[in-house]
Amino acid sequence: MVSLGGVEVYAITVAVLLGSCIPASRLSASSLTRRFRKTNLFVSRFLTYPRLFGGNQYFQPWTMLECIMLLGFAAVNVIVATLPWLSIQELRRRLGVLAVVNMVPLYFGTAHDIPATIFGLLLRDYSRVHRVMGAACITLGLMHAILSWNTVPQKNSSSLWTWNQVVFSSILLIAISTLVRWRIHFYESFLWVHRLLGFICLIGLWRHATPGAKVSYCALSTATLAFALSLLVVMGFTVWINGLVPKRWYIARGYTLARDSRYMRITVHKWQGRRVRPGQYLHLVAPGITNFGTLQSHPFMGVPGSEGHSLEMFVEMRSSFTSMLFQQPVDSSPEPSPPWKTILSEKCSRDCLVLPCEKRTFPVLLRGPYGPSVSLRGFEIVVMVAKRGCHVASFIPYLRNIAHDQRSRLRAVHLVWEVDSPEEVCMWSDVINGLQAGVEVHALPVNGDAELLAKERKRVKIAIYYPEGCPDRLDLVKTGLEDTVTENWGQPDPKAILGECRACRITEGEKAVVEPGVVGKEPSDGVLVLFSGKAHEDRIWYDCVCSYLPENVRFLRMPDWQ
Repeated sequence: MVSLGGVEVYAITVAVLLGSCIPASRLSASSLTRRFRKTNLFVSRFLTYPRLFGGNQYFQPWTMLECIMLLGFAAVNVIVATLPWLSIQELRRRLGVLAVVNMVPLYFGTAHDIPATIFGLLLRDYSRVHRVMGAACITLGLMHAILSWNTVPQKNSSSLWTWNQVVFSSILLIAISTLVRWRIHFYESFLWVHRLLGFICLIGLWRHATPGAKVSYCALSTATLAFALSLLVVMGFTVWINGLVPKRWYIARGYTLARDSRYMRITVHKWQGRRVRPGQYLHLVAPGITNFGTLQSHPFMGVPGSEGHSLEMFVEMRSSFTSMLFQQPVDSSPEPSPPWKTILSEKCSRDCLVLPCEKRTFPVLLRGPYGPSVSLRGFEIVVMVAKRGCHVASFIPYLRNIAHDQRSRLRAVHLVWEVDSPEEVCMWSDVINGLQAGVEVHALPVNGDAELLAKERKRVKIAIYYPEGCPDRLDLVKTGLEDTVTENWGQPDPKAILGECRACRITEGEKAVVEPGVVGKEPSDGVLVLFSGKAHEDRIWYDCVCSYLPENVRFLRMPDWQ
């Protein structure tokens, strides 16, 4: 009979909870909302939506539920480490083993895309879990090292003393390197140093922790095997997509509209990987941009192209990896202008549309796709808010799917797009042009009622907002898109936009007429606000949605990968 202590029970419980998250993430959130409306409203009003602190450029917002889970996690670790109290030696042993157990989820920090996809989490949420578990591991390991410093004799146990110094030094270096601000400018180098220090700390805790924690070591060994297998799967799938020979690598074409442009649209032709679902992202590796380009990657939102088997990505120049893409030499070979540039150029006379288009060509490796795809079923109206031009890439796959998905034909979609210049709109002009033709919703005529048919015709509405004082705009009214696109100056008014959406919602009687057959079995209801932008930029929209929670208005932040 194996006796299990508190630490071992904690390790088994964590493993069971992690395993139960996999089937739970596959449940349909919209079906649960329809079946348990009162419970969903209670949870939303008092747990998942109230924010206690954060919501600025330094700290992401923490909701009531997240704070409760954080306090519960801390309380469980304190109870397991201290109760029942035996001695300082036993406390030191428990702290060391707890540090090892909490380091198991951190194992996948170097390949955290796969667990995030399996658990159905956005990469932003998984990164937050990674940081919380990392802070707990650092705290527990530091306390273990401090207690060992005073309780382990140096002369009698020189090996343990050496490994204790290794643990203590690596933990301090991890904490210092994580808190300094310069890591943003050298992110790739910081990431590899962070992984190396974490591996050294893991080896030190493994060698320094006292024997007798077989369950914890078993969990760590299982995680090691799972990590190795997942890493081999990623490497094999990457080789299968891209090929071993550099001549078979994908050739990416990056287009910009001007010499000093901050935005680039990358097109990768002949994509042979898995289908990229809306909301998923890919890691782009450009081996030729630097000497160590193979070790650097950047996640970008993958947009299936309109030219068959192709992928498109929208890049905003920031620092490090993205700036190196803009520094690639311009390809002077003659080639017709990309279709997204010529669609509006024949109808508009704006300066940004007649500027020469610069093309950059470079080989790339692609990994992915990763991340969950957000289901829009169960909502009647969807409001998409893009805070900057590059963030609209998160919504373009959904807009294209709505044009061809019959189950979403009764869904009105409002795209609120804030841009800095007309150039950003030019980059996605082909999408704007295709929406008017493909996203009209025609209700079935009943008893020859033409008025009902005209009343229930819906289109995707795009509202473009330029900054105050911007002298130029695209003048899309002249292109025949005035029914789809409106151009404004200033900031959007969330209350007015949501009020308009609530006013045009279909009543239950009309819904029974216009949703026959299969669609009628899954009635749509409510308004969903999808927000793509920085964490501290959604406060106005978030507060407005919170005031409409009883009317089934919900809020969801989209990943803000470029």
